[in-house]
Parts: sequence; structure tokens; C-alpha cells
Amino acid sequence: MLAAIRVNGDHVAAIGDNIKALIFPLAELPEMGRGKGVKLQNYKQGGLADVAVFDGAHGPEWVDGGGRRRNWPDWKDWLGKRAGAGRQGPRGLRKFR
Repeated sequence: MLAAIRVNGDHVAAIGDNIKALIFPLAELPEMGRGKGVKLQNYKQGGLADVAVFDGAHGPEWVDGGGRRRNWPDWKDWLGKRAGAGRQGPRGLRKFR
């Protein structure tokens, strides 16, 4: 999956097809030359389902299947190094929007 998003924050959250989540500081994301890519999260199966940039002071938010806006107060438990596998996301997490 290719993703182009507006960078407005200081942390990146990557969600895999397997609902594993990985959050890392935006500073760990290198600026690459044209035509280059960078690995956000490591997957055994599947790939990247969604990616979001958020402000660490407020934490990430997503909209669940019922259209309700959900916040993620304990997001720091998913902090890791860029290109790591991550761990199972919180209950109700599917994709960021």
C-alpha cells in the first residue's frame, strides 16, 4: 500500500491488515529521495492497512464501525521502533480515519 498523508503531529501510528498497531516518533521517519520508500511496520502476512500522524499530547483517534469517534488513551503501550512488528491493537480498532 502506498500512502500520502498530511503531516500534522509528532507521532506515527501504523496499522496492519492483521490489526497489529505500531506507534513511533515522527523523528524516526527518514526523509527519502524521490522514488525511494521506507518501511513503517514489519509484517509476516498482509500489509499496511492504514497510517496516521497525530499529536502525542492528544493521542490518536479513529471512527469505529458504528460511526462513533473513539480515542486511544493508553496509546503509549504501543510505542516501539520504526519497522517493528507492533502488537494487537485495542478493542474496536480497525482503521484510522
